[in-house]
Amino acid sequence: MAQEEALEPTWVDYQIRSDLSRHLNGIRDTAQLSSRLQPMTWSHHSKVGHTKYLKTNARLYGDGRLDLHVYAEIGSFSKKLRGRVQVFLKDKDGIVVASTPTFRCTTRESILFGLFGDSYGRDMFSHQFSPDVVRKTAHVEIRQWKA
Repeated sequence: MAQEEALEPTWVDYQIRSDLSRHLNGIRDTAQLSSRLQPMTWSHHSKVGHTKYLKTNARLYGDGRLDLHVYAEIGSFSKKLRGRVQVFLKDKDGIVVASTPTFRCTTRESILFGLFGDSYGRDMFSHQFSPDVVRKTAHVEIRQWKA
């Protein structure tokens, strides 16, 4: 009977194992990175006056970008809506870590004077924070009012 010879691993075997290990570590790192970069989202809807409404959707990304989508609507026949929005980032204890400047929405015209402008519409705003601020953020407070 022939005796089986034990095969010694070659350089190619080590190279394949090394590449596979590096690839698996890259997948693991990518998964951890993407879980940290999943955006946090908040929404706030409020009545800011008689037949005047603002709804803001906020999305905060891991790289520090904050995107705001504001929907404004007015049902008045004679008034205008000049919406304002400001966002406050708070830590787990409710302390403000950072805030945005006050964003001015497009003026929405009354239904009667709708010929000069829309009585409803959307505005988009963006603001950049540092990633350190995002790591500290546990909650976002959205304040909306009319000017």
